[in-house]
Amino acid sequence: MWVSDGSDEIVVEGSRVVCNVGPSSGSNVYNALWKEGGAEDKGILQGKAYWKIALQDLKEGNLFAGVSDLAKFKKGWSCKGLLYGGNLSNGGCLLVGNFGPWLKNNDVLGVFVDADESKIRVYFDVNGTSMGLAFDVPRQTLGNIYPMLHFSGSDFPSITRQEDKFEGLLGHWRYSSGSFEVTGGDEPTFEIRGSPTVYKGSLRVVNTIGVSITRNGPGEPFKGQPGASTMMGGPPELMRLESEMTKHVTGTFVLGESGQLVISDEDKTSNWTRFSPTKSPVTENPFQ
Repeated sequence: MWVSDGSDEIVVEGSRVVCNVGPSSGSNVYNALWKEGGAEDKGILQGKAYWKIALQDLKEGNLFAGVSDLAKFKKGWSCKGLLYGGNLSNGGCLLVGNFGPWLKNNDVLGVFVDADESKIRVYFDVNGTSMGLAFDVPRQTLGNIYPMLHFSGSDFPSITRQEDKFEGLLGHWRYSSGSFEVTGGDEPTFEIRGSPTVYKGSLRVVNTIGVSITRNGPGEPFKGQPGASTMMGGPPELMRLESEMTKHVTGTFVLGESGQLVISDEDKTSNWTRFSPTKSPVTENPFQ
């Protein structure tokens, strides 16, 4: 359920939250925090969690969403968090400009958190397209972690928390280790976008090869199927690598224990690490 920051304008209806404000409220800020198990929810201390947030009736104003803790969840501008709304923000200050698209009506924002004893890593995806790693901050930046909304403007939308399982495949990946030797060029990359029903991938060595990633049913492994490719030429060793990797991605796709993407076929295994293709993540505690 959503929890209000104490503002009278916020109306909570289970997984849906609405804020009723008028044209004179443009300088005000309203916040809501999601507690999965109601009042007894203790948040995330360590581990992985994924939340999806659907925006409805957004007309004016700026919406940011991300994560916070109970100590930083306060009324108005006093509320702080690790937030995305096109820019990255701590709730009061700009941290990284133009990290991704601004949120608009009918968008669906995914928030993925991976916390261990040393780090909090926060990833965002918008309508199935990964924005990459946004925050890679010390674990002490937040206490127990909860998803949070932060809105300023004159027309607050209704927002619904959606149930969905994060399979961990979305994002931008770079080949890091495995059965392939990369010589004479950059490490291959793999962008995966879409939804847990049908993922669409783009493998890049010399050319860009489309890959459809599907599974037969819940609990079954994801497997790839190469499709169309660009037709550029390159050095023989890279073209040979591209041919081998195109065959390789017909194997299974799983998320490893350390958060890496692991692709395996009958003969070869490859490990891929996440990266942000354009913007660097926030790496320092933004509240100090």
